[in-house]
Amino acid sequence: MNAALHHCDVEEVATEIKRILRPGGKAALIEDNAYHPILNIYRYFTRNKHTKYEKSITREDVIVFCNKFLSHEISYHRLFNIFDEEKFYTNILNRMDELVKNKYPKYMKYGRLISIFVVK
Repeated sequence: MNAALHHCDVEEVATEIKRILRPGGKAALIEDNAYHPILNIYRYFTRNKHTKYEKSITREDVIVFCNKFLSHEISYHRLFNIFDEEKFYTNILNRMDELVKNKYPKYMKYGRLISIFVVK
């Protein structure tokens, strides 16, 4: 799933994904992280551009989702590079992300994207 979970009831989606996966089956999701500071500013000023059910994925949502599965892996991406398209400056931003990821990994929890990988 790519950027769909934040439009849904997290627990219901986790239950349904678990139901349709075979034992040992895997699912991968990518979502916007609720804790990215720049995106939170953007969300604040563009409240009318989002559905009333839409909300960014929180740590609590991730816990609820992952608790349905045998195992899970969480990772965070794009602390500095918030752009979906390639721009002339995205290489620099990607290098900055790599630097933080290698030197100060605890700060990546504020990255724009969160990836969730689960196994039934």
